[in-house]
Amino acid sequence: ANMAHSLGELFEHGQELFVDFENTDLSSSSDEYQKLVREAITSLSGASECVENNRLFSVNEELDDITTAHLRFLLIDYYLGILTSKVVDPAFHLQNAKQAKAYLDAFFQRCEQYKLLSKEDLTTLRREAAADAATTRAEKIARAKREREVNALLKAKLEMRAEGRKRAEQGHVGGGQDDVDELFDEEDERQIALLTIQVSITKGLQDYSLMKQEIEMLEQVEKMKREQGGRLRMAPPEPRGPAPKPVTITREMIMQSKRIQLQQQVFQPGHILPTMTPEQWAEEQMRLGLLPSPGDAPPEPPNKKEEDEFDEDELEADRRKKSAWDDWKDDNPKGAGNKNDHYFKR
Repeated sequence: ANMAHSLGELFEHGQELFVDFENTDLSSSSDEYQKLVREAITSLSGASECVENNRLFSVNEELDDITTAHLRFLLIDYYLGILTSKVVDPAFHLQNAKQAKAYLDAFFQRCEQYKLLSKEDLTTLRREAAADAATTRAEKIARAKREREVNALLKAKLEMRAEGRKRAEQGHVGGGQDDVDELFDEEDERQIALLTIQVSITKGLQDYSLMKQEIEMLEQVEKMKREQGGRLRMAPPEPRGPAPKPVTITREMIMQSKRIQLQQQVFQPGHILPTMTPEQWAEEQMRLGLLPSPGDAPPEPPNKKEEDEFDEDELEADRRKKSAWDDWKDDNPKGAGNKNDHYFKR
């Protein structure tokens, strides 16, 4: 019981610090930030040691064999991987990058063992070379969509748990832990742990890809250092020729330029020269569809019957309009509306 209590405390302290890093305004290179990173790593490393010493996870078990209370400890390696990548120490940059990747390797290996990785996740992890731009973009979009969906479910579960605890504290149920469990049972806690793991998988895949690229770059730098006697020396800049002399534009140069321009205009024809031949113009018009091509069939003549019917409809509409106007004038002779006006009764 004492072991479980201290393991839970170590994990919860490290997890709390990890979550705070995602919302902090501190600079990642500041002393305060780096101190908290190391504190979280120390706490979670202690939790990892407890897990290994007590063999909480076995290669022979399945996901359903893990108790709900222990399920969250699958996140320890993920947290350690991300936190180790945040350590700023130029002397151990490559070493820390490799250690961070090793933690994520362990996390993904456990997730694969318990069948928590999708087919797409495994494809991404087992890819040897970097994917092309289109594949990378498609994978990022799919992961972002998946992360939004899982986060929405996780948020709903966390709100439900918080509401249950609030009601229990206010005495709406009874005030005891047993009453909280009635509102939020073990299955709900298990779902929270699994959803948190799924969010971590989605984020971890992106970080894992960046870690591999960083390691390749750092290894290339180390190789160049070894080839240059332990120090990385930048290549000297290529020698440049003498600097061009400044040019002063004089009045004589301007006048000479204007004379040349006027001479060229004198020998130009008085009309605008064509920019293409008639054949070129015809080809361009045919390409734009403004002229028929030689092989095209001649356009069909307009349907005379349809045109006549359209004209007849218009004529019939005009005839009916005039007829209605004539009928109205017959029923309303000129001045009829003024017969009862007091002006005419004087």
